[in-house]
Amino acid sequence: MKNTGLFFASLLFSLLMAELILRTFDVLPYHQSHGFILNEPQLLDADAELGWMPRPGRYVWKEPMPGHPNLIFTIGEDRLRVTGGDVEDTRPEIALIGGSSFFGWGLSDEQTLAWKLQQRLNDFRMRNLGVTAFGTYQSWLSLRRLLEEGAIKPKIVLYGFISHHEVRNVAHAEWLKSMYFVNKTRNSGAIFLPFVSLANDGRIVPQKPEAYTLSGFSEYSVLWKLIEDTYQTLVMNRIGIAEEATRALLRDINDYCRERGMRFIVLMIDFKDDKFTRYAEFFPNNEIEYIDIRAPAADYEKWQLPFDPYKHLGEVAQDYWADKIISSGMLKPKIPKIPGKIPGKIPGTQY
Repeated sequence: MKNTGLFFASLLFSLLMAELILRTFDVLPYHQSHGFILNEPQLLDADAELGWMPRPGRYVWKEPMPGHPNLIFTIGEDRLRVTGGDVEDTRPEIALIGGSSFFGWGLSDEQTLAWKLQQRLNDFRMRNLGVTAFGTYQSWLSLRRLLEEGAIKPKIVLYGFISHHEVRNVAHAEWLKSMYFVNKTRNSGAIFLPFVSLANDGRIVPQKPEAYTLSGFSEYSVLWKLIEDTYQTLVMNRIGIAEEATRALLRDINDYCRERGMRFIVLMIDFKDDKFTRYAEFFPNNEIEYIDIRAPAADYEKWQLPFDPYKHLGEVAQDYWADKIISSGMLKPKIPKIPGKIPGKIPGTQY
């Protein structure tokens, strides 16, 4: 009995010492710096299937940094950001899907890529499905939902692809953790993120939305928080399948669009050269159209928003992307080759 009491006393002393050491060296901070930037408006609502979606309304972001002009965000009742061509008519539609680069985080409505494409391509109606922090999988789920609801009828789907979408698609631990701390500073409750895994034959397996969570006790004990964090990090470590799963998703989205008479075009936005090269080989081998719209390396830092710790690119980049997309000529209708015939315009083709 005496030995048992000594054991528990020693254990308690060891735990207290461990707690003290962790606090002294700040091994695990109590929070991550993902709070609001100065005066940033809340633009998102929770969504059980997608994780989150834009909140309808008109929002003014007053001076995101001292001396910076106010920013205007306008989100329609359909939860899509306005593009300047939002009156429903008979023009063929182009849907832009992706994350914050396409949504236009940190930019007023008229500074976004979708708006700039609308001004340059008035024969089309642009639909901006971009949502801050979305990955490939969430973008596809959103596209499917709006198609099934009849809210959009695109002829072309443009997907803004960055390399970080890979970890989002598989809900890797670090991304889930980041989303947890983002939400903790803005709303109550954890963010549940939809994601995919891979079957043995390489097929996509959709998974139920999952969240990184911490118990209330972790607010008081750094040691307990470290234990919880370590366990979840190990369980949710899916980085090894992130690129392969993303490739499978891109194949499936391409097939999905083709089956419905839509063209799917990937816009390569932000990739290091080695990963870009791998995808540049993957796309033609899988009959996926793509356009390289990466910002010039010499201009990348200059084009970043000055108030943004996440280093989103500003309006100059949106103009650059719009010009690259149009100059590629890939928004013109695809004309199938007919044996023995000189390629020409297909009668009845309207774009």
